[in-house]
Amino acid sequence: MKTSKQILAAILSLTMIASLSACGLSSDKKGNNDDDKSSESEIRDEKDDKDNSDDDKADESEKDDSDGDKNDKSDKEESDSDNKYDRDDDSDDEDGNFKIKNGVLISYTGEDSRVVIPDGVKRIGPQSFWSIETLEAVELPSSVEVIDESAFWSCPALRFVSAEEGLKKINGTAFWSCSSLADVNLPSSVDGISSVAFANCSELTIHADAGSYAEKFADKNGIDHDNTFAEFVEKDSSTLIKPAQYAYSDFTEFTIEDEITEIGAEAFQYCKKLKTIDIPSNVKIIGGRAFEYCYGLEFVSVSGCEKMGEGAFSYCEGLKSVKLSNCAEIGEDAFEYCDALASVSISDGCTTIGDGAFEYCESLSDVKVPESVSMIGRSSFDYCSPDLVIHTPKGSYAESYAIANGIAYDNNF
Repeated sequence: MKTSKQILAAILSLTMIASLSACGLSSDKKGNNDDDKSSESEIRDEKDDKDNSDDDKADESEKDDSDGDKNDKSDKEESDSDNKYDRDDDSDDEDGNFKIKNGVLISYTGEDSRVVIPDGVKRIGPQSFWSIETLEAVELPSSVEVIDESAFWSCPALRFVSAEEGLKKINGTAFWSCSSLADVNLPSSVDGISSVAFANCSELTIHADAGSYAEKFADKNGIDHDNTFAEFVEKDSSTLIKPAQYAYSDFTEFTIEDEITEIGAEAFQYCKKLKTIDIPSNVKIIGGRAFEYCYGLEFVSVSGCEKMGEGAFSYCEGLKSVKLSNCAEIGEDAFEYCDALASVSISDGCTTIGDGAFEYCESLSDVKVPESVSMIGRSSFDYCSPDLVIHTPKGSYAESYAIANGIAYDNNF
């Protein structure tokens, strides 16, 4: 399953890397998301090229560019120093589950939830922790200077990263689409971070010293940040459906037990045969992309959810109807590209409809929005059916939003 996920994640996201880099993570990312996709062989070739870098050291800067960050000055400068560590050096060092070569961590084969990088490692190599589903926390010693492109690509459970003083560069798409990533501690020694290093990490807060490069980076890129370093806190697994726990499963129905309070990121991703899902009021958090690409899903009911993560039900192409009862926050892109979605009913208690929440739902014509909603993202209903009507109480925020955005509305709520 991991191999399939790696290929699919890469194919679906590679075009987005180039798009985001060129546009500076602009709102145009959705328009490019369904464009040309790279083939599986290209992904394999890219990795083979990295493993044979001694053929032409001058190609190092081209590899950084291929990860979608051609205009990132810090990445280009760092690529010039790649010769410092030769990935094809003959000396191997097996340290438990770590494969280390000449100071570069090449791969990790363990299944621990919390990983401490061995002291002496200077570089976290490309794809070394690619899409590891069990990984929740990573701690980097002071010896680590560079985190390479795609090092932690799409690790759905990764929540916490802490680096000691000594880290300098975070290259390319180092933490691309780590949907659960909430806390990253970065030292003052950091002087370069790729513009797409944390792309699609919507829950992220960067903790860094005041005035540091990391703080300025977070501020420039619209990432939450503060000056208090976080600590890793274990979660009660008995109340959690783990990230990616049921991804790629073939069941047609699923019952969520009463003790479950959180559905992890990507928990049901690519469950293509799932037809309906009823999420009860005991579930308070739905993780990012939890039901993404559930193509057979036709009906969704959510009751009492406090927070629905980014892209939670995105690309559910067969989804026709959604009922959200007392669901406080609908995350960004939550239902984007649900082509068949025709009607959405949101009951009182909802306060926020995130940017792009229903974008590209081309069949969406009827939406009920309660008076309790006080924020609707700018592109929440972009590219929906031309017959879209928002039903909302008179004088509500949703009514004002509809008027401002030229969307038809009435007060038949």
